[in-house]
Amino acid sequence: MKVRKRITTPEKLNENLQASSPVTWILLGAVILALIGIFVWSFLATITFKIEGNAIVKDGIVTLYVDENRTSELKVGQTVRISSETVLITGFDDDGRPVISFVNLEDGKYACTIITKSIHPIEYLTNRWTKSEVSVSD
Repeated sequence: MKVRKRITTPEKLNENLQASSPVTWILLGAVILALIGIFVWSFLATITFKIEGNAIVKDGIVTLYVDENRTSELKVGQTVRISSETVLITGFDDDGRPVISFVNLEDGKYACTIITKSIHPIEYLTNRWTKSEVSVSD
């Protein structure tokens, strides 16, 4: 309505009309900065998928106990953190429990973390699209 009044008065025809306010430009800039920040974060950040469990060390033999529903996610070469030690899964015993390389720990019970996968968010998004394309074509 204001614009119509300004145009209808001949004295005001030479004045410039303001199409957008400074607040609009500030909001647009904030949205653009947020999108750039999310994009940079998706390349630099790391998402780690892990399984928590227990490790029992007895006479130098390490036995790992994790949720049985998640044992199918375990593979040779994955990283295991026990106390301050970081070791790799070297195989599996007859019961399907992971066997790890030598750990210099005293006998006892320890909390352990097995890192199953570690990716950047942008890789997660691109892998998702790739998998869905493959399943559609099959």
